[in-house]
Amino acid sequence: MVDEEKQLEVDERMRKLLHEAATLTTKLRMREYGAPATNYGRIQCLWNAYLDAKGAGSKEDITTVDAAVMMILTKVARLQQSPNHYDSWLDIAGYAAVGWALASEPDDDKKL
Repeated sequence: MVDEEKQLEVDERMRKLLHEAATLTTKLRMREYGAPATNYGRIQCLWNAYLDAKGAGSKEDITTVDAAVMMILTKVARLQQSPNHYDSWLDIAGYAAVGWALASEPDDDKKL
């Protein structure tokens, strides 16, 4: 019985985080920053310009999907210092959802 209760508690914490990430990603952040393709397109352009100006550009430009992955990696780096920081876990879930939305768009929709 105790294991089932503990599992239900874990399930509830996971559901809470995913629900909150969905609410933030699909409603609040989209109103504040625009659609993922637009917002991550800006991030992509700025990061590419920065890397080019620094002389650190690669043969290929960063894509919007790369930008989402790199945002996740930023949060992973922060979790190495503070693994109990809820907001970092929440942000990773949101960035993963945005990354998937960008990666799964038909090619015609990926153009800015």
